[in-house]
Amino acid sequence: MRQIAILFLLFFTLLGQAQNFEDEWTGLFSYVSVKGITHGNDQLFVGAENAVFTYDLISQEITTISTVNGLSGELISSIYYSEGFGLLVIGYENGLIEIKIDGEENILSVVDILDKPTIPPDRKRINDFFEYNDNLYISTGFGISLYDLSRLEFGDTYFIGDFGAQLNITQTTVLEPYIYASSLGGGVRRAEVAND
Repeated sequence: MRQIAILFLLFFTLLGQAQNFEDEWTGLFSYVSVKGITHGNDQLFVGAENAVFTYDLISQEITTISTVNGLSGELISSIYYSEGFGLLVIGYENGLIEIKIDGEENILSVVDILDKPTIPPDRKRINDFFEYNDNLYISTGFGISLYDLSRLEFGDTYFIGDFGAQLNITQTTVLEPYIYASSLGGGVRRAEVAND
């Protein structure tokens, strides 16, 4: 009986000394393969394959954003910072978009492109972001999608291939009165920006 009591006390003593290391996890990610660099509010934001790190130009402090502290995607393909809205936008090869709002811990996951059944998985890649008139022009493997930065929701999607087909758009830019879109295999397309 005495041995059972000693084992019982020993068990609960060890159980009471168990520690919670949940908040002490660190991410070991490769920052060698950089996918994009953007800047704003005295910070540089660097998107590597599977994590983002920021460099504060004033304090010279480096911080990381990874799956340990909020990201949920796998392979980052594009990154953009909207200084006017204080939003860090991260695009992934599978179509996922994540938005980190300045001053907030949580990261918004935008799954609209990722979950779109009419777009083949190999066409969902986020290639580039371009901001114009409070909209984010998202260059993708299927065309161009507009994302309203003030409301954090999608607007129109444009399939600008021949006869409205999907076309892999690598980048967009605006030189008024036109919007230009470069593509793989389709050259450079142009339309009046007023027509969006």
